[in-house]
Amino acid sequence: MKLALHITNCDYLSDYLDMGVEMFIVAGEYGTYTTEHFSLAEIAALTKRVKHLYVMVNGLYDEHELEGLFAHIDALAELSVEGIIFQDFGVLEYVREKGYHFDMMYNPETLNTNPNTLNTLATTGVTSAFV
Repeated sequence: MKLALHITNCDYLSDYLDMGVEMFIVAGEYGTYTTEHFSLAEIAALTKRVKHLYVMVNGLYDEHELEGLFAHIDALAELSVEGIIFQDFGVLEYVREKGYHFDMMYNPETLNTNPNTLNTLATTGVTSAFV
C-alpha cells in the first residue's frame, strides 16, 4: 500500500517530499471533482520532481468530448505519467487500444466493496482501485 496525496498546488511539494510522500495525484484538463486543474506543462514539470505521478481523467465523458480526451491521454503518455485515475471505461479501452503502459486506477463514484468486483476488474486491465 502506498500513501497518495492529491495536490491542488505545488506550494508545499518539497515539504511533502521531505515527509516521504512518493505518490501524487493531480487533475489535468479532463479531471473532475477537484478545485484546480494542472496544464500539460505543469504536469510535465511535476514528472521531473516526483517519483509517482497519477493524473485524474475521472469524468464520465460524452461522445463530443472524445477527440480532445484522447489527445489529452496521448499527451500524458508522452510525459511519462505513471498512472491515470479513471471511472469511464472508455478511458481504459482507449489506453489498452493504444498499448499505453499506465497504471490504471479505477475510482468510480460508487464503491468497490468486495473482492469479486476487484478480481473482475483485474481481468479488464485495471491495475488498482479505490476501496
